[in-house]
Amino acid sequence: MPRFPSWYIIYQILKGENRVMTEQEIYEKARAIDPMISISDVEKALMKLELNGKIRVYEGSKKGILNVELAEGTSFLTPDEE
Repeated sequence: MPRFPSWYIIYQILKGENRVMTEQEIYEKARAIDPMISISDVEKALMKLELNGKIRVYEGSKKGILNVELAEGTSFLTPDEE
């Protein structure tokens, strides 16, 4: 069975969940799909997806926790547009 790239697996997880997820939640779901995936693979894939504008990553309420969400279908208002 061909192995999918980590970024593809993570993107599909986020599309399926359609909610904000932590990096750890994504890692656990990705491991269920591909046991060979590492936390390093997840972090690299998140960076790739963020740089390509597919996701937003921001620090959660607890220090060191990253929250991740899809960037598609959302728009932002600048402070002067509010």
